[in-house]
Amino acid sequence: MNVAVTNRSITEIPVAKKKVYRATPFSKWVLVKPIEIKETIEDGVVRPGTDSVGMPSDVISQTGHVVAAAEGVPLNRGDLVLFTRHAMTFRALDELTGIPGLKLVRFEECYCGFEEITESE
Repeated sequence: MNVAVTNRSITEIPVAKKKVYRATPFSKWVLVKPIEIKETIEDGVVRPGTDSVGMPSDVISQTGHVVAAAEGVPLNRGDLVLFTRHAMTFRALDELTGIPGLKLVRFEECYCGFEEITESE
């Protein structure tokens, strides 16, 4: 809470909660959350990391999870995709959705999807 002080009293001013919106891409666009690259430092040497999918960092830079897809696009929320390095970023996407680092990608520039397989397959 913020506090306003006048010459006669102290008044608490409620701070409005930040609104968060769900983004819905139009016309064959896809919102992708890139997989973060985690690097470790061992003895002062930076070692490229891997993330939850176990891929090396040079591949991870172009992979991410679908956050939302336009109607008619055959991708679902959470799908893992390989996408172009030329994806668009907009600060407004981060601010309105509350999800930092979102990329807006044309469906045609999502080159392939990945499906986890079990050892029996």
